[in-house]
Amino acid sequence: MSDLKESGYSIQDDDYQAITSDYDDFHYVPGSGIQLGDYYKIELARTGLDEGLFLSWSKLSYIVMAADEVDGPKTMRSNLKNICKRSRPKPHHLLNEVSGFLKPGMLVLLLGPPGAGKTTLLEVLAGRKAVSRTQMLSGEIKVNGKPWTPDFNRVCGYVAQDDYHIPQLTVEETLLFSSRLRSHETLSEERKRERVDVVLDVLGIRHVKDTCVGGELLRGVSGGERKRVSIGVELVTMPSVLFMDEPTSGLDSSAAYDVVKALRLVADAGIPVMVSLLQPSQELYNLFDHILVLENRRCAYFGPTATCLEHFEQAGYTCPKNKNTAEFLLEICSGTGNQYANEMQAPGQSLADYYQHSPAYESVSRTMWFDFNPEEGMQSILPSKRVYNSSVLYQMKVNFGRGTTILWRNRRAVVVRMFRAFIMGLLIGSLFWQLDNNQLGANNRVSLVFFCITFTAMGAVASLPAVVEERRIFYHQRGSHFYRTIAQFLSSLVLDIPLSVLEGLIFGSMTFWMCGLWIKDDSVGRWFLQYFMFFSILLVTNLVAKQFCRLCAAATPTLGFASSLAPACLSIWLVLAGFLIPRQTIPFYWAPVNIFDPFRYTFESLTLNSLSGLDIDCDPDELVPPANKFNISFCDPWDHNETLCYVNQVCGTANGEQILEQFGLNTEPGYIVIDLGILLLFYMSFCILTFLSLDNIMWFTVKGSSLANDDGKETAVEVEWDVEKTSQLDVDNDLSAGSSLAFYRLNYTVDVASGIIKKIKRVKEWKQLLFDVFGYVPSGRMIALMGATGAGKTTLLDVLARRKTGGVMTGHILVNGNFIDKFYNRLVGYVEQTNVFLPTLTVRETIQYSADMRLPESTPDYERVQLVDDTISRLAMEPVQHKMVGDPETGGLSMELRKKLSIAVELASGPEIFFLDEPTTGLDSQAAKRVMETARVVANTGVPVICTIHQPSADLFYLFDWLLLLRPGGHTIYFGPLGEKGKTVISFFERHGLYCDPAKNPADFVLECSGAGIGKREDDPEVGFNIPDDFDNDAVWLNSPEHDTIDQKLGQVVEEAATKGTFDGVSATGHTSEYAVSLGGQIRLSMRRAFMNKYRQPQVVRAYLGSYLFMGIILGTLYWQMPLDQTGARNRVSLMYFCIAFSSLGAISSIPGLVLQRAVYYRERPAFLRPLAYFVAMVSAEVPLVLVSVTVFSVIVYFATGLNLDLYGVHFLIFLAVYALSALTCTFYAMMVASAVATTEVANTIVGVTSSIFSLFAGFMIPKESIPPYWRWLHYLSYFKYPLEALSINEIASQNFTCADGGKVPIYNNYTGAYNYYCPITDGANFLSGYFTMNTQPYWIAIDTSVLIFYLCFFTVCIYVGIKFINHLKR
Repeated sequence: MSDLKESGYSIQDDDYQAITSDYDDFHYVPGSGIQLGDYYKIELARTGLDEGLFLSWSKLSYIVMAADEVDGPKTMRSNLKNICKRSRPKPHHLLNEVSGFLKPGMLVLLLGPPGAGKTTLLEVLAGRKAVSRTQMLSGEIKVNGKPWTPDFNRVCGYVAQDDYHIPQLTVEETLLFSSRLRSHETLSEERKRERVDVVLDVLGIRHVKDTCVGGELLRGVSGGERKRVSIGVELVTMPSVLFMDEPTSGLDSSAAYDVVKALRLVADAGIPVMVSLLQPSQELYNLFDHILVLENRRCAYFGPTATCLEHFEQAGYTCPKNKNTAEFLLEICSGTGNQYANEMQAPGQSLADYYQHSPAYESVSRTMWFDFNPEEGMQSILPSKRVYNSSVLYQMKVNFGRGTTILWRNRRAVVVRMFRAFIMGLLIGSLFWQLDNNQLGANNRVSLVFFCITFTAMGAVASLPAVVEERRIFYHQRGSHFYRTIAQFLSSLVLDIPLSVLEGLIFGSMTFWMCGLWIKDDSVGRWFLQYFMFFSILLVTNLVAKQFCRLCAAATPTLGFASSLAPACLSIWLVLAGFLIPRQTIPFYWAPVNIFDPFRYTFESLTLNSLSGLDIDCDPDELVPPANKFNISFCDPWDHNETLCYVNQVCGTANGEQILEQFGLNTEPGYIVIDLGILLLFYMSFCILTFLSLDNIMWFTVKGSSLANDDGKETAVEVEWDVEKTSQLDVDNDLSAGSSLAFYRLNYTVDVASGIIKKIKRVKEWKQLLFDVFGYVPSGRMIALMGATGAGKTTLLDVLARRKTGGVMTGHILVNGNFIDKFYNRLVGYVEQTNVFLPTLTVRETIQYSADMRLPESTPDYERVQLVDDTISRLAMEPVQHKMVGDPETGGLSMELRKKLSIAVELASGPEIFFLDEPTTGLDSQAAKRVMETARVVANTGVPVICTIHQPSADLFYLFDWLLLLRPGGHTIYFGPLGEKGKTVISFFERHGLYCDPAKNPADFVLECSGAGIGKREDDPEVGFNIPDDFDNDAVWLNSPEHDTIDQKLGQVVEEAATKGTFDGVSATGHTSEYAVSLGGQIRLSMRRAFMNKYRQPQVVRAYLGSYLFMGIILGTLYWQMPLDQTGARNRVSLMYFCIAFSSLGAISSIPGLVLQRAVYYRERPAFLRPLAYFVAMVSAEVPLVLVSVTVFSVIVYFATGLNLDLYGVHFLIFLAVYALSALTCTFYAMMVASAVATTEVANTIVGVTSSIFSLFAGFMIPKESIPPYWRWLHYLSYFKYPLEALSINEIASQNFTCADGGKVPIYNNYTGAYNYYCPITDGANFLSGYFTMNTQPYWIAIDTSVLIFYLCFFTVCIYVGIKFINHLKR
């Protein structure tokens, strides 16, 4: 419906409003309810169309070039080899000659085991797969019998597996954004909102329409509601063809049925729909009319569902009666369906091979060849020349509105940004308060300019994390044709400029006027002109630096890579700006690079703006030669050595132009405008490059274990499931018989108050999530925890497993008849919803680490290995045990394998109480069956098991013993046995007038009894349940004898527990420690894992080491063999300063890794991990890379620049030691900040701002004596001061300097009538003490080093404090 066709097949744009006007009488009233199919028919009629489009694809293949992962155990040697060597990419088939079609009215089920190519096929058909030299597509796709065109995305809807939403937007705003941009531009705003209202009602999310979608760090809607938002984003566009990839994941079975039923009605309205599902029930399967089955990326069947079983029976597999058809198909396609084989099976023939010669294939070929065009006279949608439904200007307008909303919702960050500018302006203004026109004041103007540039550069790095996160959503929305790249890009630029202007006004105004940077003798008009130019140059420089960082984020694959690249490039710009090394002394071979340095033009223009026309005076102590160098009142004319007789003291620098010349800068004021123009060109260039990167680069990685091996089989191959074998494993390993668990009248409330004012006033707004929930789980019992979305299932498991970090819990939890104590975590295994692991470890290493950390130290090594082997075998993970876990966003294990790994990690610990939170979500029916059979085996060994489950089949439901059923709001409506085939729970509800059709799944029945589903549930013959809206499930349970009996029994248990105490100080858990392994053992195991994690990231290691290597080469050639002259003296101090500043910028690259590892730590800490062990491991892993990088850097820089080699190289060793300490201190400081704040962006901001302050007060840009007394404490606080002083003393204090470079000051001699020349710098110690007020005695090296070690230790302790006491995970 979003398309208007051209010529014969489409409605012309001019006719659109005329056609629409015939249906203006229909106005949807929000909340009134309407079938989605009926509304689709109305929209079709409004646009003058009869049906959706016809789509066909023939022999479709998709091949990617990717490097094979080296199989086998990973060693440190292989890790180092991977850092230095890149693997060659090889071709991998993700699809292999798949053919099929979609006609209006078809609802097609896409089915296949993991790795079969379902997602790839959907993405290819929906136009979401990129095609390039490394991603090749072959075959033919036709739309209405005509070749596929790139604008097909505009009329095609695609619901991806993952949710791509901006957390700050509400549900309604998210849907409206999609409706506005993806509906035809001539569609009225009223109609666009009407579509949103319909979808809100159809998907049952109207009650949360004003709630933020939320994300990891922002509380929002539930996971199931977020998935429905993803579906709604596509439905509001009324697409002409619809593809959905696992849209029911995370939904309960009733909600899943309602969603698919709505899709059935959409298909009936004439829109073709293809849906992939993981665990379709028979009821869901029956809604589909066609099915496409994939086996090893090839088509095993495509045709009507009615003839599907007949086809596979001819292929050699017979489906048993009452067997779920989808489960049957998945089993035979995954190679685990040999029990269904019949006599017609051909040995060695695959299902895909049979299909190629079957009648079903011939029927498909005939249909695609002869009968695949719209009937003549039928209006159908075709792709047109209009690639997007809306114009660029309209897209910019909508994107700008969205950006404004996000800024308002995130206004706290904006306030912090402005506050930062205010604080820095206040600091700089008071530090350089009203600079005088003397020598010191003029030189401080230059230092002030350079600091402003440094502050801008370090602040720009903070924008990297936000850009990388936004890129993920941008890729998805651009692929869905929300907007063109240019529209989103320009709107973000326009939105950022006002904030940058405001930030520049605050910082620039305070700095300029407080520091007195205007020429005092000029007119007021000239003052404001100088101010305007100062503000403009700072603003443009800020925009240039930020845009360059955005370019790095857009052009690099990961945040870690960008965090190394951007600071390295900014460091090069800083060193070549002209302050640290004057422009005229830059070697000729670096001149081209200097020309392309934006900071060169900033430094020149700002310095020129501050010094041009400035007349400089001299205070008495600034005259040269200094008074202590000679006696003016006396001269012995016969003493020919007294060459300074009868001379006048002079002012070394008479005006600002002389200072400009000293730095090799232009002196004409016109260069200010020229430099500003060049900066604008840099900004526009970086904008263009960023746009081109976003528009042409999409960092692609094959997700999941989807790459094929050489034999064509998928990596995630399933093995035969041997239940008898698994049932013996725990017995063989002599696991504990388990424990018993009881909980009584649990209540849990959270504070939902929001807003800074409420938090300041400590206003509490409590929301109760659990109400008097009780139950008990004796040894060996397996309980299903079920309920609709929002019933509090995960909340209850978090409370029982003691994973909550906030809120207030009341009630009692008992284990083995006693109240739980601090050793309770030793008993618990908790499989959480999120599958969080270190991506660089293999499957076996991840499981082995859990076993080593959670089994008693007395357990022999061979038993640990055997337990890990058995766990891997039990979950059929042998083929992938040596595969890297990987990251969900950039590749690695599939969703199924991640879920299995979560279970394996807990099973390897030998839990005595086992909690599983939605373990089957994201798994197909076969994988879900294996997972739940594993849980059943664990329960059979005597372990109590509680498991939440969303969409259980009847077979899975029957694996449970008891049921705990919650309704939305956290109220219990049933707790008791299931009975055989669920008869007990069914009979409970039958006593109150509810009946379950014996042919239906009782799990679906109890879920609907709890209020699950979307919309009304009365009289739906397809489901077979008749549950009235006024059914009071609370009253039914609270007034039942079952409730009274259990409540009374548990009350007695609590009373008995209250009278008990510990016996001889021994816990009821049987443990005497919270941890199974000693501190030393945990440190050893954690350090091994941390080192593997750190050095299995070749991109990050290469980027970090490469930045030091490259910067070492740059500095070595830039300061090549510095002579011992006046310029050499200054350049030596500049070099020492910049080395320290560079290490602080490089330290920022350590932040992303620490923040990403935090999620794993939060999962492991309450279970088994000591904070101290994690801290030691994490810190230790950073040290080798820093030391190696610093050593390489130091060797290159020290010997290339010709630094001090006296005392047989002792000076070099001191340099290496002090600089290594300095780099480690900077790194640990960055890690300290990262451990204390919530996000990478905040950490980058704090580190950038504070590091620039520390560099300012180090004593290089402004000497100690020039710092006002009220700020001098910052000089001593700056940890930059101590390595700068130590390195300078080590290099310069013992050196003598000459004036061979023409640095002498001419002084007129009255006695001789000629000029004598004074050499300002002759002694290194005097130079350091006179120019920088540094200490110069050698023992100060030891003192400064000691202070640096103190800072290093202090930051180390703070890292530990942050890790141990600060928790950013709010549960």
